[in-house]
Amino acid sequence: MELPRQSSQASDSSWDVDDMIGVSSHAPTQVLPPPYEPPSPTTPSPTSSGVSWRTGVRPLPSAPRRPSAWERASSSLDTPPRCLSEDASSCSRSRLREPLPRPPSPAPSEETMPPSYVHATPNVSVPLVPSLLSTSTDLARLSHVAQLLSCVIPRQPLIKGSVIYPLGFTGRTLVSTLADMLSQYVHVSPGFVMCESLLLHAARSLALSMARSLQTQLYLHEADWEDHPMSDDVGGVYMLYSDRVHTDKTTPAQVAMPGLSAELFVSTPWNTIALSPVAAAAAASAPSHDLPTGLFTPLTRCYSPTCSHTEGACYAPSCPRTNRMLLCVAEEPRETVDTVVAAAWVETVPAALAASLPREEVKRQNAIYEFVQKEEAFLHDLGLLRQWEERLCQRSTQASVGLLEDAPLRGEALESFVRDVFGLVAPLQGHIQAFVDRLLERQREEAPVVQHIADVFVRAALEWSNAYTEYVVHYPLALARFKAEVAGNARLRHFVEDCRRDPAAQRHALDQFLFRPPARLQRYHLHLESIAKYTPPDHEDTETITLAMSIIDEQCRRAQTGVEENEMQLRLRHLASQLEPKRSDVLVDLNLWHPQRRIHLETPLFRWPDNFEFEWTEMRGILLDNYMVLAKPRPEDEGAQDAPGRLVYSKRPIPVACLDAGGFHDTPVGRSSVGRRLLPTDVHGMYPFSVWHRFRPAQVWTMYAPSEEVRQAWRHALSQAATSDPAAGPFMRCDCSGDVFRPPIASPGTMLAWRDSSGMADITCTASWRGPSGEALLAIGTAEGVWIGHPARPTTLRKVLHVRHVTQCAVLAPYHRFLVLADRTLIAYDLEALVPSGTRVPSLAPLRLSNAREVQFFALGELDGRPYLVYAKRKATETSVRVMVPVASVASDRHPAALTGFHLLHKFYVYPEATHIQCSARVLLVTTARAVFTYSLEEQELVPFPAVRQRDERRQALLRQWDSAHPLGAFAVPDMGWLVCYDRGCLYVDADGQLAQAEKAFTWEAPAQRVLFHDGYVLAGCASCVEVREARTGHLAQILAARDLRLLSRQDAATEPQLSAGPLPALVELRKSAERRDMPRVVALMPRDTQSM
Repeated sequence: MELPRQSSQASDSSWDVDDMIGVSSHAPTQVLPPPYEPPSPTTPSPTSSGVSWRTGVRPLPSAPRRPSAWERASSSLDTPPRCLSEDASSCSRSRLREPLPRPPSPAPSEETMPPSYVHATPNVSVPLVPSLLSTSTDLARLSHVAQLLSCVIPRQPLIKGSVIYPLGFTGRTLVSTLADMLSQYVHVSPGFVMCESLLLHAARSLALSMARSLQTQLYLHEADWEDHPMSDDVGGVYMLYSDRVHTDKTTPAQVAMPGLSAELFVSTPWNTIALSPVAAAAAASAPSHDLPTGLFTPLTRCYSPTCSHTEGACYAPSCPRTNRMLLCVAEEPRETVDTVVAAAWVETVPAALAASLPREEVKRQNAIYEFVQKEEAFLHDLGLLRQWEERLCQRSTQASVGLLEDAPLRGEALESFVRDVFGLVAPLQGHIQAFVDRLLERQREEAPVVQHIADVFVRAALEWSNAYTEYVVHYPLALARFKAEVAGNARLRHFVEDCRRDPAAQRHALDQFLFRPPARLQRYHLHLESIAKYTPPDHEDTETITLAMSIIDEQCRRAQTGVEENEMQLRLRHLASQLEPKRSDVLVDLNLWHPQRRIHLETPLFRWPDNFEFEWTEMRGILLDNYMVLAKPRPEDEGAQDAPGRLVYSKRPIPVACLDAGGFHDTPVGRSSVGRRLLPTDVHGMYPFSVWHRFRPAQVWTMYAPSEEVRQAWRHALSQAATSDPAAGPFMRCDCSGDVFRPPIASPGTMLAWRDSSGMADITCTASWRGPSGEALLAIGTAEGVWIGHPARPTTLRKVLHVRHVTQCAVLAPYHRFLVLADRTLIAYDLEALVPSGTRVPSLAPLRLSNAREVQFFALGELDGRPYLVYAKRKATETSVRVMVPVASVASDRHPAALTGFHLLHKFYVYPEATHIQCSARVLLVTTARAVFTYSLEEQELVPFPAVRQRDERRQALLRQWDSAHPLGAFAVPDMGWLVCYDRGCLYVDADGQLAQAEKAFTWEAPAQRVLFHDGYVLAGCASCVEVREARTGHLAQILAARDLRLLSRQDAATEPQLSAGPLPALVELRKSAERRDMPRVVALMPRDTQSM
């Protein structure tokens, strides 16, 4: 409490200058003069004795006349400026070191006194008021706080109980104003050093304590003179006592002076705090009588004389530099919900009022009152979550500066945890805070009987829609992250236990508070139903309540969809950690971390006892959107902690695109078929069904469902998965031939009918390129000649070459040549002669590049920016490979360079025989029946690829597993090395021939006969399907099934060739014609993002 004032009979010579001008004991001897007030010839003295009753001292002699600038400054104020400091006695006794009295300084003259003073506040210029500019302000004194508060706090007309109070303000406004004052005071004061985040919470807590002290001394009171403790909300209306005495209810609203909240205090050269010119001008008219008294100890200065000259805290245990303000706030007990929540509405109003209302209206008011109480409790719980979040961050900050207590989380782990668990609490808390404020305002305005409440709810529901649904949708992920972190972090478990022991938590765990928003969103509908039940049908709120319930239902449905998606992702993550193969040959990358992965069905299934088992084996059937997995739960092992919960699969998972099922109508196996003790105790029969791999019919799974409902569920899930999968993939089919190769109708048994039966073998190869105008062209080689046309328009196909036994064709774009391997003879034709464009004169004579019947196959590539041709000539025990470069004539202005022939650059031999050659910029990749070799034109040596000797035993063992596989080629994958393809699968190999990323090796679903690399995908073709996989990951992307299918395109270059702008993947399949006859059809595989060709 503030000490008593000094007696007014003090002598004239004993007045305290420090009390008048507020100079602290640390100030130098030279001070500004005390305020002078010119004598008024007409106005009598305030006191008959000539002694000021406010300061306890006699008025000073009259001062010389001030300049006109001072007169204007003084006349702009309603009342003469008064000192903001305490009286002399309280000022002297509130400090341990009392300063000696100093005589007044001589009055300033016109030459020395400046005419005006402009403060450094932007766009604000206020004349100097000497009596307030030199005043030392100490917010530790309630009188200073009250006097400054009276001119700072905004007032506005507020309604409470249908009565308008024009100069009212809420508890929220009061606490916010005081908190802003304290924050500015601490920032300017040299005696306080505090973290910004900690200051926000501490300032608001201290402001609430200050407000209650002011209310206790009746400096402010509730507008209707009710006696309720001050709270930081908008439920109450308060007024200053001075406003009630000097004003009436017709007084207009008062607001703070513009710019006043931006800067209230400034630091003086004497290490004290003074009012800024703007605040001093406003405080000059503040009432100075009947001010509260008392000291607020958390804001007092340190008693150590050397404290202000040191950095940080001094030796004094109560030094404010040790964040004593925070300690005082932390020691204050926090209110719990039980102390805030009152009884029902009927117990808060007079009994006569409750008796005068209808029974249904009383129940309606009870429902509304209960709803508001529950919402306040919900807001309190959200505030606890924010407090615990700040406490967790504070522990990490304190541990980082060397305290004994270690932080549960630090750095990026802390930021990630706070973002995943508490990241969406703050936006939701802001919406709920605004909702509670509006509810309390409505209660206050319409008290004691609330007539309308639904419009407030509709407005809040529309505002929080995104924030609420985002929190509810994210809740499963937040809870999973919280549990996973707590399970592996002992310090975090200790922190969570401390939160549970918090009295405000009422022994509830932290994860229960995380579940409060999802539970609260679902209970809104029940609250509204309860209010609507007792609302009359003709009431204005009836339709609005129905609208509010529909909005909440829509938000719940939208949130439920997101919750199911996130729960699915969590289940997939759990499966990714559970599933493991029994052997390495059945390992399949299920790609469970893909965001679009889904689980169609997951149930227990059983397997028939075999010769070595005497009981049914329980399995776990999992149907994903890409694979079906049949796994066995690992039996519990007390010696292994991680054994329970593992799912082991011993059979290779089957892709959904390759999955067939049947036997859903088979007779169930009853107790008479097998021994009673062999069946599970809770199962009365087994219902069989079978699934198998479409391209591996020998792999059949016969499973038994425990009930008919489970079997039918599997039937429905399998059929749904089969119909939803086939078209989704990176490529789409484009018919390129139509009915061009349809065999003619012939009578059975004739020679023409016999030739038609082998029509599938007539189509042998394709080649694609772009013409001079950029249009796409496609060449189709057959046993009877070459056809050229547009890929997407089968009617444009025309036969341009009448040669027999065409096995390979390609385009040498720089020289406009079309290479054809017909009857094992390599010939180059002019493209202008085959496809006239009118841009150049064609060369009628074709160019033969080899002798007759000696070329087995050829390939095109680039070496040092020049195209080159490689062809293989097979001999009895070896293959001769020849590398040739084109020879062109000299280009001129009238005639471009023309191809005149090929020059033999290099020749080497491969033993026993080569099946395929691919060209790259540095080496040639030669594929044989048993291995792949690299041949460098500089070193002229065949090197096995992959290398025969690996660097470690694990890679060597993996390579031995692929010894029996037949190689099909190798492709360069950017940033991944080389992808070596076999008829069994693919391996990743680095440039040195060492196996790289062995875990990404994959196996084809069906044995491949030819492979192709296109646009980041590797395609493998067999007689029944084309399998498309991502080259970088090996994930199965698409399966195109057909009958008697063959992949036609050849990959001549190891990387995307620039010679023909990339090959277009094409295949030939057998289709039924209109006459129901088998007909070969050429199909191009085009990327789905391609608009047109």
